[in-house]
Amino acid sequence: MSETTDQRKKRLCKERVSRFRKKQKNNCTEKREERHELGNMEQTCIHCDAKFWIEERVRNSSRVSPAFAICCASGKVNLPPLLEPPPYLLNLYTSSRSDANTFRKNIRGYNSLLACTSFGAKINEEFQRKGISNFQIHGQVYHRIGPLLPEEDHTPIFAQPYIYDTENENKNRHNIMQDLDVNILQNLQNMLDEYNPYVQNFRQIRDVIQANEATEISMLIHSDRTKDSRRYNAFTASDVAAIMIGDGYDVDPSNRDILLRLRDGGLQRISELHPSYDPLHYVLLFPNGDDGW
Repeated sequence: MSETTDQRKKRLCKERVSRFRKKQKNNCTEKREERHELGNMEQTCIHCDAKFWIEERVRNSSRVSPAFAICCASGKVNLPPLLEPPPYLLNLYTSSRSDANTFRKNIRGYNSLLACTSFGAKINEEFQRKGISNFQIHGQVYHRIGPLLPEEDHTPIFAQPYIYDTENENKNRHNIMQDLDVNILQNLQNMLDEYNPYVQNFRQIRDVIQANEATEISMLIHSDRTKDSRRYNAFTASDVAAIMIGDGYDVDPSNRDILLRLRDGGLQRISELHPSYDPLHYVLLFPNGDDGW
């Protein structure tokens, strides 16, 4: 007896469900791996206060009295504590207010708009498809920085907004990412003006240019600090860079010094060993301009 159309639909539906459940069962039972649970990160190194999971303890130490060594080598490496963030930024990091929640949700966007360098990498676009977002790179990531002023009819980017068209600085940045809060962006900009030595150097260059547009000026960001790097006080503008009248072509920088001219030089890659590599890019992690690692 031949089946009706409705019977055939029901049969095919049951077969599909059966195949799906069988496939699901195979995936869940035969290839199943047990979940690894670390618990909360609630352990603290007694020497440097670094936080750990209990499973990261030294192998021969107990759970009751755990010891940790991958942070400061059990107290052998003595670094000063990180400088306290400026009050406004600390509040954004720790407060439960709506503006703080908005900031933390979009912190990468705010940092990107205020960063003095660009982020670069060789990106593998093979996995850039629909579905879960993937970001895969080949080789190293790198940071680059360009001239102090943009080319004619070009939009200022990265460090350039701190120098060029500063009357519209916040507006120019906000136009790039209009979903960010313009007031938070302005407050962060004001904070960097007050606390960040790199931004203060860029502001000095702006003032010199505004006083005399014909003046050639350059900026040298030191790779070797003249003071002890294990310091407890914030850097000043002169600690991190030197502003020089002239085009800088008579300067012989060291291998890792960063020499910025007004419009010449193009994009230059910053050595990852340069102490300014991190603070020039992650301005909201290093608001005081502390040396990176």
